[in-house]
Parts: sequence; structure tokens; C-alpha cells
Amino acid sequence: MDDIKQTGTQERSRLEKIGLAIFLSLYALTFIFSIPRMIFDGEVILWIQVGAYAVLGISGVYLFRGIFIVGFQKLKTAPFKSIFWLLGAYIVYIFAVQLASLPAYLMNLNAPQNESIVIAAVQVLGIPLSILIIGFAGPVVEEIVYRGFLIQKRKIPLWICIILSSILFAFVHMHGFSPIDFVGALPFFAVGIVYGILYAATGNITLPLILHVLNNTIAVILLNSR
Repeated sequence: MDDIKQTGTQERSRLEKIGLAIFLSLYALTFIFSIPRMIFDGEVILWIQVGAYAVLGISGVYLFRGIFIVGFQKLKTAPFKSIFWLLGAYIVYIFAVQLASLPAYLMNLNAPQNESIVIAAVQVLGIPLSILIIGFAGPVVEEIVYRGFLIQKRKIPLWICIILSSILFAFVHMHGFSPIDFVGALPFFAVGIVYGILYAATGNITLPLILHVLNNTIAVILLNSR
């Protein structure tokens, strides 16, 4: 009986490793290497990304269910401590983003391309679906990849891991490699640092996820109101 249980456990572990490899490959091909942009154009790319976020969000929550369970348990057992961390991180987040946005302001750059993309996406998807995908599914997937995987599964010192994951987080939000693109990505790097430190300090993936969801959802609503 013990041998059967052990075999079943090993099989589940093997399947989850395969699932993780597929999950990371799909994310990298779609959002890091932007393979769909090399093949399609226009609204087709948007709908491919919507489908990818939906699949990655559902599968990611299952694959990383352990850290989400721990996170919700911590929220339940220490709600006031969690609120304290969220408020503190949000204040740091505001200052960090403002500081990182200063070079773009001094260079008199136009609105970041990401804002234009969000506005265009909202016009196609509508507010409800935009909030679901951009405001919720996107942050879930990105927190799983950049905090839940890259930081939790780290093989290098924590501070290096936070910096590297933040660089990759900023890179995936770039749309070119010009100096302007790098300057425009600085706020995303700052955000990645704040989210990474919050997760590392609390061990609770739901806290940076909450900030991420609120930030994206508010951005969708405000950009649409323009």
C-alpha cells in the first residue's frame, strides 16, 4: 500500500513539473519573446494574449496553489498585520514610481506606450472583460512568474533574485530597445522591487497580488475615463 501511495505521489510530482514547464514556456513565448507579434497583427494579438492570460491564470493558480493557500491563511490569521504591510508598501510604491518616473518627466517624454496599449485594449474588450483580464488575470500570472516562481524557487541570494526578477518584469513591459524605452520601463522596475521586497518580507504572495490587482484595475478605469 505504501509503495502504491509513493508511486502516486511521484507521478503527481512528475506531472506537476511537466505542467510547470508548459506554463513557463507558454508565458515566455507569448509575453517575453512575443512570438504572436511575429506572426499576427492587430486585434488577433490581443485575443491571443487574452486567451493566454486566461489559461495561464487558471493553470498557474493550480500549480502554485500551495503558496496561495499559505497566503490566504496568513491573511485570515493576521488581517491587521497584513493591512499594515499593504498600506506601508503602497506608500513606498507611490514614492518609488514617482522617483522612477522622474527621468521620463525631465526628458519630456510622451505617455508610456503601455498606457496607449491599455486604452486600445479597453476599446476592444470593454470595461468588464478588461478588468477581468488586465486587472485580475494579468497580475495573477505575473505575480506567479516574477514573485512566486523566480523568488520562491531561487538558487541565488535573495536580494540578487529580487533585482533580476524586477529587471525581467520591466523588460516584459518594454516595446523596444531605444533609450526612451529603457527610461519608460524604470517605473516597472521600481514596482517589481516593491512587490519583491513585500513578498520576501512577508512570505505572502497575496499581498503583492492585491497591490498589483488594485493598480491595474484603477489604471484601466482611469485610462478609459480619458
